Amino acid sequence: MATLELQQVKCPNCGAPISSFNAFKTQIECPYCHATLRNPSSIAVLKSMKQPERIIPFTTKEEDFGNHLVDALIHRKYVPKDVFDYIHAEDTIKAYLPMFLFEGKYEASWSGYVNEYYEDNGSTKSRKRYVNGNAYDNFSFLCLAYEGEDIPEELKSFSNTFPYDINITRMYDPAIIGNDPDQNLTTIPVNSDPELVWHRDCEANAIKIAENGIRQQAGKEVKNLQWNVAFDVFNRGTLVLVPFWFVYYNYQQSTYYFIMDGIGSKEQIISPEDMNEKKDIKKYNWLMWVAGIIALACIIISATDVLGDNVTARVLIGVGSIVPLIISIIYCLVRKSNILKESEAIRSERAERFLAGQ
Repeated sequence: MATLELQQVKCPNCGAPISSFNAFKTQIECPYCHATLRNPSSIAVLKSMKQPERIIPFTTKEEDFGNHLVDALIHRKYVPKDVFDYIHAEDTIKAYLPMFLFEGKYEASWSGYVNEYYEDNGSTKSRKRYVNGNAYDNFSFLCLAYEGEDIPEELKSFSNTFPYDINITRMYDPAIIGNDPDQNLTTIPVNSDPELVWHRDCEANAIKIAENGIRQQAGKEVKNLQWNVAFDVFNRGTLVLVPFWFVYYNYQQSTYYFIMDGIGSKEQIISPEDMNEKKDIKKYNWLMWVAGIIALACIIISATDVLGDNVTARVLIGVGSIVPLIISIIYCLVRKSNILKESEAIRSERAERFLAGQ
């Protein structure tokens, strides 16, 4: 496979070449003049890399990524109201990750039994009826083609296996990356082997795909389902560049993140929690439980012989317990809703300032 020579980063302060740094750091330091500069395109980071055969171009912009992030944080429960004060647009990283494409098909034979019910002399009996079948289908997915510590574990896990859609894939052309107007684009070199990646990650994913196909064909009624599956992998390791966005931010000395693929189909978020707000919500949940227990106890008393034949007392206690219970539940639900809506409204207001500053 051919190699693609990539240009070298030069320090804008002293002009010295910078050839080694982590592509996933938002800032780098010149080893000569120690000037701090924004991490440039990692096309410029790497000296050389294996040339990909295909690429999935970005179909989203940084503005789209910001909107997804904002939407996730606004509507997520218990997110602190001031969270957007700790996220900075300049910390957003746009990256192409190298991934191996695996395409093939599976063939599986399966067997099991279903319970059949029949009438025998007026009673219902059951018997086993053994069933079997054959399932087969194609599969295609991408697995990360990188070993090392430069990629954060969250991003590595998020991108480890990725569905492949030929309709959004193009043959690799350096101009797709070279003409990208975003100067913050990054990438990393391939340093893994397709066979290693297949046996470590991808074979298990193929087995899972086959298992889902078998279970779908067999149906939920089949018991003791067993199967044998064989794979024919006819594309084992075509190199594809896959787009991702991600941002990390610190809140009260802890690190959180938001990751999204470059076509906007998949995202993952880990966000801080406002523990005081969470405690308030739990308080109202607890009050509803207490009200329910008290009401249940009153109903049980009214239904037993504790009150003797005093029907009026029974009715009063029974009805008198249900009405306060309903009032308590409505009050707690309204208070919970108001707390969450107020918090969401404040986050929404601050999100507008955040987006305006991008």
